[in-house]
Amino acid sequence: MIPRHLLPRRWLQSCDRLLIVGSSFPYIEHYPKPGSSRAVQIDRDSARIGLRHPVECGLVGHAAPTLRALLALHRPNQDRRFVEAVQKSMRKWRQSLKEQGEQRETPMKPQVVGYELNKLLASDAIVTTDSSPTLRGPRATLICARRT
Repeated sequence: MIPRHLLPRRWLQSCDRLLIVGSSFPYIEHYPKPGSSRAVQIDRDSARIGLRHPVECGLVGHAAPTLRALLALHRPNQDRRFVEAVQKSMRKWRQSLKEQGEQRETPMKPQVVGYELNKLLASDAIVTTDSSPTLRGPRATLICARRT
């Protein structure tokens, strides 16, 4: 079984198409292995194209208009297995976050703070945090705050 905090890495590594939009995500070990997926990157800075991961197509431009232009060319994939597997994993992950957030142990866990803070946030709130990779509370807040 893959630990829940590694699920996004597994999803990213197992994709067959990758769209990188305005990102210079430095953790290259999370990307799919070069050659295992087709990648397109959109960035307004041409120097960032292909910086962290090889891409077949680099598009220089602002994200919103470039994505709108790409969407007009997009043909949906009829095979929904990957999307459905990710959605199922996300539902389980969100349930796990809820269970962790509802714990009332002493000492209090950071997940509880994130869970309770999320109840007070506006639905369009954007939360940023700075913490060590081992602190899961802020991650829970960010995920739950999206309310998707």
